[in-house]
Amino acid sequence: MVERMAKKFKFRLDVVERVRRQARDVQRREVAQAVRAVTRVEDHIAALGGQLRQTIAATSTTLETPGLDVALVRMQVFHRGWLHRQVLLTQQTLAERQRELSTQRSKLADATKQLRVIEKLKDKQWRRHTTLVNREEQASSDEISLARYLRTTHAKTHGGAA
Repeated sequence: MVERMAKKFKFRLDVVERVRRQARDVQRREVAQAVRAVTRVEDHIAALGGQLRQTIAATSTTLETPGLDVALVRMQVFHRGWLHRQVLLTQQTLAERQRELSTQRSKLADATKQLRVIEKLKDKQWRRHTTLVNREEQASSDEISLARYLRTTHAKTHGGAA
């Protein structure tokens, strides 16, 4: 009786799986980069907001002091207007970065979906392989049991007659 080794599992689409996994990983990095870009712009808006509040407070203090310095008030008003425009421009940039982030997230979802398809196929083939191996092992075990039974039966029938 020859003992057979179970056939090794070989997934023919390993290369495709690897390429899709790499594409998903690249897309994850792109999403992380887009998140950092959004965060930087949000931080910049917060900083501009803080400067704007400081300018408003400084103008208020200047207006309350005796001996009004008109040039200083004008400069503060001009600076406040400039800060306000910077906030508006930065909000536009934030909207662009958020759109880019949304696009990158969509691409990541697609790359993840493409990888999941291959992983499901691999899992299905693995289950089919293990079922086949189990059947082969069961058939081999049945064959060995049958041969043993026949030998035992043959020995009893021929051994008892002698």
